[in-house]
Amino acid sequence: MFALTRDLGLSPTQYGFASASWAVGIVAGSWLGSRITEKPLVYYPLVALPIGLAIGAVGLLQPGFTTIMVLFAAGGVGNGAFNALTNRVILSSVPEHQQGRTWAGFRWIVYACLLSGYALGAALGSQYALHLMAYGGSALVLCALANVLGRVVLARGGCE
Repeated sequence: MFALTRDLGLSPTQYGFASASWAVGIVAGSWLGSRITEKPLVYYPLVALPIGLAIGAVGLLQPGFTTIMVLFAAGGVGNGAFNALTNRVILSSVPEHQQGRTWAGFRWIVYACLLSGYALGAALGSQYALHLMAYGGSALVLCALANVLGRVVLARGGCE
């Protein structure tokens, strides 16, 4: 919020529209992700890319409102697809009697990451909000690309 409202100068209305853009992307991404029926784990790094690109680009490039809207819509699509893929993996890979525990564990990880990010932001101060977005988004992009590259290398028979 500090990055968007203070550092980038978005008005409260613009901040609301940017958040709504992410939410619309989540709905679209959920629909898209629900269409992936084969090997959902393969698509995880691909749906993570728009999330990292959106967050990282806002932190690094500090674009204007219109660009933030587009980036957040794309990031939301990745977020929605990620959620849909997670749903598919849990429902298809985990025995029914363990699904509740699996969902609870997944949500615990998500909340722990969110709380850690908020705590880091609070400890460092709001003046580093754009830096945290840049580092976090870039790290997500690098991890997703490393995952894709690793899968390609393994599919070709590994490193020789």
